Amino acid sequence: MEKELEKTVLDFLLPLRMGKGLDADKYSAMCDVLGSLKARLSDEDSIPKSWAVWLVDTVPHMEGCAYLYPEHEAEKIFDKAQETLELIYDVLT
Repeated sequence: MEKELEKTVLDFLLPLRMGKGLDADKYSAMCDVLGSLKARLSDEDSIPKSWAVWLVDTVPHMEGCAYLYPEHEAEKIFDKAQETLELIYDVLT
Protein backbone atom coordinates (compact mmCIF):
# COMPACT_ATOMS: atom_id res chain seq x y z
CA MET A 1 0.00 0.00 0.00
CA GLU A 2 2.93 2.36 0.65
CA LYS A 3 4.10 2.11 -2.96
CA GLU A 4 0.59 2.78 -4.23
CA LEU A 5 0.30 5.84 -1.97
CA GLU A 6 3.74 7.07 -3.05
CA LYS A 7 2.97 6.55 -6.74
CA THR A 8 -0.39 8.31 -6.76
CA VAL A 9 0.88 11.26 -4.73
CA LEU A 10 3.92 11.68 -6.98
CA ASP A 11 1.84 11.20 -10.14
CA PHE A 12 -0.35 14.07 -8.96
CA LEU A 13 2.32 16.39 -7.52
CA LEU A 14 5.06 16.21 -10.16
CA PRO A 15 3.05 17.76 -13.02
CA LEU A 16 1.66 20.32 -10.58
CA ARG A 17 5.21 21.30 -9.57
CA MET A 18 6.26 21.51 -13.20
CA GLY A 19 3.56 24.07 -13.97
CA LYS A 20 1.34 21.71 -15.96
CA GLY A 21 -1.72 22.44 -13.85
CA LEU A 22 -4.12 20.49 -11.72
CA ASP A 23 -4.89 17.07 -13.22
CA ALA A 24 -8.38 16.06 -12.06
CA ASP A 25 -7.88 12.36 -12.91
CA LYS A 26 -4.63 12.13 -10.96
CA TYR A 27 -6.19 14.01 -8.06
CA SER A 28 -9.12 11.57 -8.07
CA ALA A 29 -6.73 8.59 -8.09
CA MET A 30 -4.90 10.03 -5.08
CA CYS A 31 -8.21 10.52 -3.25
CA ASP A 32 -9.18 6.91 -4.01
CA VAL A 33 -5.96 5.68 -2.43
CA LEU A 34 -6.58 7.83 0.64
CA GLY A 35 -10.04 6.27 0.91
CA SER A 36 -8.47 2.82 0.71
CA LEU A 37 -6.08 3.76 3.50
CA LYS A 38 -8.95 4.74 5.74
CA ALA A 39 -10.63 1.38 5.23
CA ARG A 40 -7.38 -0.49 5.75
CA LEU A 41 -6.50 1.41 8.92
CA SER A 42 -9.95 1.39 10.51
CA ASP A 43 -9.01 -1.30 13.05
CA GLU A 44 -5.45 -0.11 13.66
CA ASP A 45 -4.17 2.02 16.54
CA SER A 46 -1.33 3.52 14.50
CA ILE A 47 -0.12 3.94 10.96
CA PRO A 48 3.21 2.92 9.47
CA LYS A 49 5.80 5.68 9.65
CA SER A 50 6.41 5.51 5.90
CA TRP A 51 2.71 6.27 5.27
CA ALA A 52 2.77 9.14 7.72
CA VAL A 53 5.51 10.89 5.76
CA TRP A 54 3.36 10.95 2.62
CA LEU A 55 0.27 12.04 4.54
CA VAL A 56 2.07 14.86 6.31
CA ASP A 57 3.90 16.23 3.27
CA THR A 58 1.24 16.15 0.56
CA VAL A 59 -0.82 19.23 1.52
CA PRO A 60 2.15 21.57 2.10
CA HIS A 61 3.57 20.55 -1.29
CA MET A 62 0.23 21.28 -2.95
CA GLU A 63 0.04 24.69 -1.29
CA GLY A 64 3.62 25.47 -2.28
CA CYS A 65 2.84 24.63 -5.91
CA ALA A 66 -0.14 26.99 -5.91
CA TYR A 67 2.21 29.97 -5.92
CA LEU A 68 3.44 28.94 -9.36
CA TYR A 69 0.04 29.66 -10.91
CA PRO A 70 -2.16 32.67 -11.65
CA GLU A 71 -4.60 33.59 -8.89
CA HIS A 72 -7.62 31.74 -10.29
CA GLU A 73 -5.72 28.48 -10.75
CA ALA A 74 -3.98 28.92 -7.40
CA GLU A 75 -7.37 29.17 -5.69
CA LYS A 76 -8.39 25.83 -7.23
CA ILE A 77 -5.19 24.24 -5.96
CA PHE A 78 -5.71 25.66 -2.46
CA ASP A 79 -9.28 24.32 -2.51
CA LYS A 80 -8.04 20.86 -3.49
CA ALA A 81 -5.36 21.07 -0.80
CA GLN A 82 -8.09 21.75 1.78
CA GLU A 83 -10.12 18.79 0.48
CA THR A 84 -7.02 16.62 0.68
CA LEU A 85 -6.35 17.74 4.23
CA GLU A 86 -9.89 16.74 5.19
CA LEU A 87 -9.39 13.32 3.56
CA ILE A 88 -6.14 12.85 5.47
CA TYR A 89 -7.81 13.80 8.76
CA ASP A 90 -10.51 11.28 7.91
CA VAL A 91 -7.84 8.60 7.38
CA LEU A 92 -6.24 9.41 10.72
CA THR A 93 -9.38 9.50 12.84
